[in-house]
Amino acid sequence: MVPLYVALFVENERFEELATLFKPLGYRPVERGRHHLTLLFIGDPDSIHRHWIARELEGISVRIPPLLRVTGIEAIPSHKRTNIALAIEPSRELETLRAVLEERVSKVFKIRDRYGFHPHITIARRPRMIPPGGEEELGIALRKARSLLPRVVLVKDMRLVESRKGQVRTILTIASV
Repeated sequence: MVPLYVALFVENERFEELATLFKPLGYRPVERGRHHLTLLFIGDPDSIHRHWIARELEGISVRIPPLLRVTGIEAIPSHKRTNIALAIEPSRELETLRAVLEERVSKVFKIRDRYGFHPHITIARRPRMIPPGGEEELGIALRKARSLLPRVVLVKDMRLVESRKGQVRTILTIASV
């Protein structure tokens, strides 16, 4: 299974600095150039459907936001805390963009978006849950990180991508800022 999704790829010089705060707790920084906000998780379509989805999104005329507003930092999902993520302010613009994408993709494939839309950008990951007793250290690192948060992140482009074994491959660049 190779998940397919549409994402806004972003950049900010503070991502690495923030992620480094969580290294002592076993988190690894997300590689430069791979930071993104998933707009629409599509699912695991076969190669024919992947082609149809890419054709449906090719040439779509959409405006992507040039900046995203950061509202906080958190360890997610709440029951495992395996990712450190910047919370992004939900906006009508993001919701509208997501709806347009969903409408286009739904013409050729039944979307299996099991996560819903919770705008965030993952900056660090760990393979397993935080161990018992690690919550206090994690809380300290999160508080320190809050003082270093950027107010906004720059959006570079929007892409249709697939992810396999931690590797992200661009299938189509849909729009650029």
